[in-house]
Amino acid sequence: MARIASILSRLSLRARFFAVSFSLLFVSLVVVYVFVRPQYDKALMNERTTIVSEQLRYAIQAADKEFAERLRIAKRLAEIFSTRPQQFEFALKDQIATHSDLIRVSVLSLQTGDELQAQSSLYPSVDYAISENEWRPASLDSSIAFAFHRVDSATVVLATRFQTELAQKPYLLACHFDASDLFRALLSLPFGEATELALYLAKDDSLTSLGSSPNFKPFSELRLSSIPESRLSKREDETFLLVSSPFQSLPMRFVAAVPQRVILEPAKRLLWFSLSFLAVVLAVAFVAAWLASKQVTKPVQKLVEAVAPMQSLDFSRKIEPSELPELRVLSETIDAMRQTLDRYQKLNVEKIIVEEWKTRLLMSYSGDMIGVAGSDDKFTFQNERFAELCKELGFQDEPPTRQTFFSHPLVKIVKQSAQTDRASDFEMERHQSEINVTFGDSTESYRVQTVALRSQEKQLIGSFIILHDLTQERELERIKAETMNIVVHELRSPLNSVIGFSDLLLQPISFTDEERKEFISMIHDSGNKLLRLVNRFLDVMRLESGRQEIVKAKVNLALVVQALIDALRPQAQQKSIAFHFKQEGEEPIVMGSEELLSEAIQNLMTNAIKYGDPNRTIDLELRADSNRAIFSITDYGYGIPPEAQSKLFTKFYRVQSEKHSKEIGTGLGLAYVKEVVTRHGGSIALESNEKIGTRFTITLPTTVAEPAELNA
Repeated sequence: MARIASILSRLSLRARFFAVSFSLLFVSLVVVYVFVRPQYDKALMNERTTIVSEQLRYAIQAADKEFAERLRIAKRLAEIFSTRPQQFEFALKDQIATHSDLIRVSVLSLQTGDELQAQSSLYPSVDYAISENEWRPASLDSSIAFAFHRVDSATVVLATRFQTELAQKPYLLACHFDASDLFRALLSLPFGEATELALYLAKDDSLTSLGSSPNFKPFSELRLSSIPESRLSKREDETFLLVSSPFQSLPMRFVAAVPQRVILEPAKRLLWFSLSFLAVVLAVAFVAAWLASKQVTKPVQKLVEAVAPMQSLDFSRKIEPSELPELRVLSETIDAMRQTLDRYQKLNVEKIIVEEWKTRLLMSYSGDMIGVAGSDDKFTFQNERFAELCKELGFQDEPPTRQTFFSHPLVKIVKQSAQTDRASDFEMERHQSEINVTFGDSTESYRVQTVALRSQEKQLIGSFIILHDLTQERELERIKAETMNIVVHELRSPLNSVIGFSDLLLQPISFTDEERKEFISMIHDSGNKLLRLVNRFLDVMRLESGRQEIVKAKVNLALVVQALIDALRPQAQQKSIAFHFKQEGEEPIVMGSEELLSEAIQNLMTNAIKYGDPNRTIDLELRADSNRAIFSITDYGYGIPPEAQSKLFTKFYRVQSEKHSKEIGTGLGLAYVKEVVTRHGGSIALESNEKIGTRFTITLPTTVAEPAELNA
């Protein structure tokens, strides 16, 4: 991005305009092609799918009426034959005369095998042989069976049969209808030359073709369960939209296959038309912009040439008003500045200007907060830090005065002093004070020095204020005091033991050897405790200051953890505590000090033993994740209260609770652990709740281990 900005900065205004315009054109084309076109294609596909589905539905509804009528004719003839046999011949002739597509009617006795036939003279040579497995129950009425029989390439016969009774004897009435016109009407629907149509007979999950348009090619994966109302399907590297609709009267499917390219062709034409139109419009805009830029750049160039002498401090040449109205005010303003600078130059005030700006620059980048006020006591200059403080105090609309700043409710003057010095024509007031500025729960401390310059008539000429931030200094003083109090408190107990038992031994009292040995042992233990406390404190301080050099080598953490488990098992068994060590993946190898890392992990393990009830299991987990080694220990113990978790790694801090206070500790262990992990480029995290007690997780960067090291 910076490189593009650098390139644009070297171009002229006209070149920048054309570069930006071309970029906008390119982005517009990409947006239209990548984002708009797919949405339009999708909408067009949905629209065409709806249209084809509706047309199929209307065609099927009309065909369903015809098929249902044929089924009703067959059922009506069977009913007349069963209930009014004397009228059957008349009804048969009437139906053949009324329905020209009724080819043949036959009545077969299922007992004797005798058959009565009536056939239309228009179809003398039709073959009526239909195998038994071709018959299907009709969807509209399952008591009627039907079958389609193709006589030749142009003739399709719909056969129906219905079992009835006459005088308690079973008969089978069969009707044959010419369905050729109906099939031709369905397979010649006006969907376009590229659309392929087919009629299928459905049985179970299979589809049997009844007929298709001349251009139809079968789809190998067609199954009844795989044909929803619409879907996209591929055939010979071309995608088709398959739309399927079922018949209500018969178990049939009408399938239309429309090539996707045919559906999307209008979208492509519209897209190319839109892109061409956009290109033409932008080309016209380019030409218009080029002509307009000439009208703009010429006055700008003249203005630049007129201002050029000012760069070499030549302010004597007048700048004529620009021909362009938009630049006229600018040229007049620059000429007014030229006249002022010319006057200053003649007055030889260049040095004054340089010194003033030098002073402002130094004040702007000063580490202190600086503000300069005029005769109205409002700050006319504020460096960045002082301006931020004023905004935090709510002085957004206009700069404050000294009075409004010091009287702000968040500003409290802790102490102050004043001094007045007099010169020949001026009076200088100097005020020194310390203030506290409170924002919520935090308080910032500042040392303030204010200097005000007044005339002999006590009129204010100007003033400035300097605020030096004392917050860190006060915090360091507080930490030093707290640390000293904690150190004194921790040292007092072992020292009192040493002094107390030493005083007893110095008394002219006779003690038994056993008592004397016990006193000396207590003095020895107190001295060791004192030494451990001092050494651990010095270790933490050395790590924090960076004075302790860490000699790094490859460390196998799995071996370190296992060795600590073996060493601490007797201590854990005293509280009936078991260690459960789980390792995932390869053994992680880290670069560091094995001694320091072992001490840090041992500290966490001993804390896990101490701060919890007996009869529990401590989980230790070690795994390698990418380029990190992750070690976690879960103690299922007392847990850490939420208010204490943020202070847990602070030196000498101990959790204030009844259970924790029973255990002896210095409050330096976790601070030491954190410093060791930090010096090894890692991090330590804490998680605590009632379910897991406390879980510490150490993350360290790993290094590649050699096979010999892994087996060491």
